[in-house]
Amino acid sequence: MVMGQHEIGFAPLPLDNIFVYGKSSNKVVGYMAAGLAVIASDHPAYREVIASSENGYLGRTPGDFNAAYEQLRDPVLRQALSQLGYETVVRDYSIEALTEKLLEALQAF
Repeated sequence: MVMGQHEIGFAPLPLDNIFVYGKSSNKVVGYMAAGLAVIASDHPAYREVIASSENGYLGRTPGDFNAAYEQLRDPVLRQALSQLGYETVVRDYSIEALTEKLLEALQAF
């Protein structure tokens, strides 16, 4: 697996393009599930998954991305963020979590 050969997942998007607002969070969820620290654009779908500086980083400018990358050069911080990202995915996007959300939605009917 190629993702397993890396330590950071980058998910930049051109936020000035209206068409990117239909994108999902799948990319960052995949990175986090693979145990990667994530640096992503401050996009609404990514904001649903990433709490910036807690389980990944969100940025709007090249300076934001560079600052996040510099912080992730610290292996202890990188590992901690990777672990918190992985825990986020297990908690919110595992089969069990998604099944529970589906059952809650169905019970509403």
